[in-house]
Amino acid sequence: MAEDEANKNLLSRQRGFGATGAEGSGASSDSRPIYYDTQQTPTARLLQLSFMVIVVLMVLLSFILSIYRCAVKNDGLYILLGLGLVGFLAINCILILFVRYGDLSPEKSPFLYFVGSCIVIESILTCVLLFEE
Repeated sequence: MAEDEANKNLLSRQRGFGATGAEGSGASSDSRPIYYDTQQTPTARLLQLSFMVIVVLMVLLSFILSIYRCAVKNDGLYILLGLGLVGFLAINCILILFVRYGDLSPEKSPFLYFVGSCIVIESILTCVLLFEE
């Protein structure tokens, strides 16, 4: 019986309650938000995610078209254009992770948008180059 009471007290302490369960009413004393990125508003986060989705879609489209053109022309240079874009996208994603984890200061975010814009422009020019006759 005493062992059951000790286990019950241990479980209630792990949940944030005292031995009687009367401390706190289920609310946490921690006032920090659940998400760990406190530097951005939800609107800024949504804009960043939508911009990155556009960049990823453009790179994937160019990569798929470069694979298709490589298969049609039997020339490996076309696939290298797509692989270059994928490499630039990977670098941009790694830099975004550095900013999110605090290894790179948040003031560098405009640079990341600039790099993403350059990737989109390069993706468009790659698609033009792939189908130039």
